Amino acid sequence: MSETQHTEKERSFQQQVWETLSVINVNDKVEKKNGLSYLSWAWAWGVLMAHYPESYYKHVAQ
Repeated sequence: MSETQHTEKERSFQQQVWETLSVINVNDKVEKKNGLSYLSWAWAWGVLMAHYPESYYKHVAQ
């Protein structure tokens, strides 16, 4: 597989993930602290894993 084909396949998957997750209504999950609105990492990760259980993250020390 060429680099171009590989990149297009990845982009397609990334688009699929975006299309799946961006339509989820998070309004009732928004929390506020110090004047900022945010989503709980644990909740967001749980939603991601419910749709894409093969997902993982890697912590890179800087």
